[in-house]
Amino acid sequence: MRRLQLAALAVAGALFGSCLISAAAACPGWRCGAQGTSTGAQTALDAAMLMVALLAMSVVARAAWLTWRGRRSLAALQPAPGGEATVARHRLGGRARLTGGSGIAFCTGLLRPRLYFSVDVVDALDNEELEAVLVHERCHAARRDPLRRVLRRALADVLWFAPAVAWWADQRIRREEMAADAAAVRRVGLRPVAGALVKLWTSPPTSVSSAAYGDAASARVASLLGDPCGPDRLPRKVLMISVAGALASVPLGICFATLLV
Repeated sequence: MRRLQLAALAVAGALFGSCLISAAAACPGWRCGAQGTSTGAQTALDAAMLMVALLAMSVVARAAWLTWRGRRSLAALQPAPGGEATVARHRLGGRARLTGGSGIAFCTGLLRPRLYFSVDVVDALDNEELEAVLVHERCHAARRDPLRRVLRRALADVLWFAPAVAWWADQRIRREEMAADAAAVRRVGLRPVAGALVKLWTSPPTSVSSAAYGDAASARVASLLGDPCGPDRLPRKVLMISVAGALASVPLGICFATLLV
C-alpha cells in the first residue's frame, strides 16, 4: 500500500509540476512586469481550468459511448428457448433475467442494475451454488459497480497516456469481485461459493467459465482459500510511462486550451 501511495503522489506531483511550468511559460523570462506577470498567470490558470473542463466532458462522452455499446450488446442477446428454459426460469424465480447464449452471469445497468443469466449457467449449479452467484451479482447491483466501472474505464481511456490509471481501474475491479465473493460467503457459506467458482472456472472457455473470473481469478481463489493477497505493486515501467505522459501531455493541453481562452 505504501508503494501505491508513493506512486499516486509521484503522478500527482508530475501533473502539478507541469502546471507550474506552463504557468511560468506564460510570461517568458518573467520580464513582462507585474501587469504582464499577472495577466500571463491568469491566462495559464484559465487555460488549466478549461483543460480540466474538457477532460471531464471527454470522460462523460466516453462513458456515454461505452454505455451505448453495452446496451447494443445486451439487445443482441437471444431470448431463452421456451421448453428447455422452464426449469432454469423456475429456479431463478424472477430474481434475474434468463437469456440464450452461453456463459452469461453478470450484472449490468447504470441507474437500475439488473442480473442476466444464461440457461447453461443455471443448469451447471446446484441450488446453493446458484444462490451464491445470485448474491454475488446482487452485491454488484447494490454497490452500483456497473456505473463505477464504466466511469473508471472512461477515465482510463481518456487518460491513455497515463497507463497507471488503467492499472488502478483493474485493481478496483479485483477488489469489487472479492467484496462480492465475501458477501456471498456471509450469506450462504464458503462451500457453495467455492463450488460455484470451481464449476465456472473448469468449464470450457466458450461456456460458463467466461462469466466467472475475468482478470480477478487468482485473487478471488486466493481469498477464498484464506490467503488474500495485497494489491499488486504498480509496475515501475507503468509508473515511468505515466509520469512521462503527464509531463508531456499537460503542458500541451494547457497550450491548446490557451488558444481557446
